[in-house]
Amino acid sequence: MVENKLPEYTDEELKRITILPVGSRLEQGAKYLDLNDPEHHELTAMGGMEAGTDNLYVPKTEVESIQYGYRRTSALIDKQLI
Repeated sequence: MVENKLPEYTDEELKRITILPVGSRLEQGAKYLDLNDPEHHELTAMGGMEAGTDNLYVPKTEVESIQYGYRRTSALIDKQLI
């Protein structure tokens, strides 16, 4: 299911991304992406928000850490350090 939403990620990377279960409360002020949103707009949670049946919320920090790894690896390859 998630692999269809993020095809550019490997299976190993997808295993590191947590999808919040239905009914989970979102942490107020934290940023999330809803993978059911085709454009993956960023959402800042407000008090009392929770994951619904139509949501595939993932903490933005988890996706960013994988993207950071890509950028860092690409930079090292460009500099021929790896």
